Amino acid sequence: MLEVASDPIAGYMPCQVWADDTFAYDSVTADIRVKKGVVITGKVIDQATGKSVPGWAMTDILSDNPFVKDYPPFDDSAFVDGRERTGEDGAFRVVAIPGPVVLIGGRGPDSEYYRPGGNIETKQYKPASADANYPRYFHKYPNRTAYFSYRGTIPSLSGHFCKVLEIKPGATTVNQNVFLERVSALALRIQDAEGRPLSNVWTTGITHENWNHPLLIEGDTCSAYGVAAGKPRLMIFYQPAKKLIGARTLKGDEKQPVVFKLGPAGAIAGRLLDADGKPVAGAVVDVRYRDREAEEIDRVVHKAKQVVADAQGAFTLDGLVPELKFELSFRRGRQRFQREKKPANPAIQVKPGECRDLGAIKLKRVAE
Repeated sequence: MLEVASDPIAGYMPCQVWADDTFAYDSVTADIRVKKGVVITGKVIDQATGKSVPGWAMTDILSDNPFVKDYPPFDDSAFVDGRERTGEDGAFRVVAIPGPVVLIGGRGPDSEYYRPGGNIETKQYKPASADANYPRYFHKYPNRTAYFSYRGTIPSLSGHFCKVLEIKPGATTVNQNVFLERVSALALRIQDAEGRPLSNVWTTGITHENWNHPLLIEGDTCSAYGVAAGKPRLMIFYQPAKKLIGARTLKGDEKQPVVFKLGPAGAIAGRLLDADGKPVAGAVVDVRYRDREAEEIDRVVHKAKQVVADAQGAFTLDGLVPELKFELSFRRGRQRFQREKKPANPAIQVKPGECRDLGAIKLKRVAE
């Protein structure tokens, strides 16, 4: 496949073609025919201040757009995600085709996945929601909103803005700003047990999206966005240098600022044995929390650090979030193990600073 990206300056749509192979080193000839679309221009604007901010914008073609057939293939890209990043002035230009399209945008300067620790500035705005004037193009799932694309797929909405545009045939440019609406912000302070400020702390629960990667808080203060009464929010903080950790559920009725005090993590120890009482040496012990926020923090705590049973089957697993329930899983290479007799209540909890001894844990192989 050969492709050219869109050209927002000249107004050309992207295009992809597939070229047949030739014998040995004979040349491959492939014409890439491009066609002009409609340039959508605008700025990413913070509604609270009225000022433009860095961000991104993209378009997608909706399910009943009749003009798709009039264009060469433009949506088979191998690597382009469709987002056009703005400069500091928030201005963008994206190319679409006539007919119904959706304009999606958000805060930047870039997607949080390209920046270690994430972009906290993207969290202070409401997530994109369906355009209320065009309900036929959207579907609401329990934890996300999606739209019906011309491809027959149902992509999830991303970013902080969504608007359906019905572009008339013959149009060359359309102007539409991307407006960002702020959510409520609950001020937080992060301290150790003695009340000393803590900085460079990883956290989950900044927003309601508990599947997000942990964010790095460089100072000793931050905000929790969109906390509402009746919608409990679990937040977890982890300071790696001092190995301090803490979890708390916000209820939405707290007075500001809310002080989070971190303390020592918990730990467990035990010994892995097979049915004959022999050590299961070399088995990797993994923790599986019941809360997604804790699962995400655990990726930071135990990053590239496996806990492996020694020659006697003994292991110690530290860095655990106190008071939160978790279970254990066991593996060795491609082998998987489970407890020989599953406890009536398999959930485990630890207290701050505690190393809980689980004693002997008898395992059996799980059939592959």
